[in-house]
Amino acid sequence: MPDQERRSYQRFDIQIPVEYKFAAFQDQTTQTSSLDISANGLRFRIKERPMIGDEVHLIVGLPAEQKIKLAAKVVWSKAIENNEYDVGVKLVDTKSKDGKIFMDFYAQQLL
Repeated sequence: MPDQERRSYQRFDIQIPVEYKFAAFQDQTTQTSSLDISANGLRFRIKERPMIGDEVHLIVGLPAEQKIKLAAKVVWSKAIENNEYDVGVKLVDTKSKDGKIFMDFYAQQLL
């Protein structure tokens, strides 16, 4: 069943501001926006190809100009046009204060 959906949580096509920095090779954050979110991760588009398992630090802009910091790991990447990549990341710690804020934001989308 390779084509069967493997996601544990519903995804929502929500574009929110995201700044990212790969822990291993970036000093500065780069801005992009999410393409979709789920309870334990999100997808966004970038210009550099990450490696599966790379640690990435995120600053996510939520409504009411609230910014939260999240740690994540790259679980997949897919080359698309113009030398860009869609990247799926899984949040590492959803029990942190900012992780809980993100989970609350996600839960609001379910309503």
